[in-house]
Amino acid sequence: MNKIHNIHSVDADEAYLYLVIDAQSYKIRWEDCSPKLAKANLAQRKRFDLAPSGYGIHWPEMDEDLAITPLLRHAEILTAEIDGGASGGPATGFNENLEYRDEDRIAQIRDEASATGRL
Repeated sequence: MNKIHNIHSVDADEAYLYLVIDAQSYKIRWEDCSPKLAKANLAQRKRFDLAPSGYGIHWPEMDEDLAITPLLRHAEILTAEIDGGASGGPATGFNENLEYRDEDRIAQIRDEASATGRL
């Protein structure tokens, strides 16, 4: 099966949806994702299924489906590529304008993806 996107990792906190897609890290404000997800609590946001094709993410409890390609139009790119990214080289440094919290979140997502073999 050809994948539309290679979804390495998806996670959430109160303010953002964090994605590592096609070797690039992103964060998206919940308000930019969907009205249903913006109103959901953190436990609801963390219960999701990924489409095997890489097409999208489904939140069964919220009955919400989001396609990755349009979702990324609202995303803020976090300037840390995971190993094997587009450059094919090691992870790059972080943009100094990122909040410290973002650096920690990217590292955590990268570690989780590596531990689960998705990296």
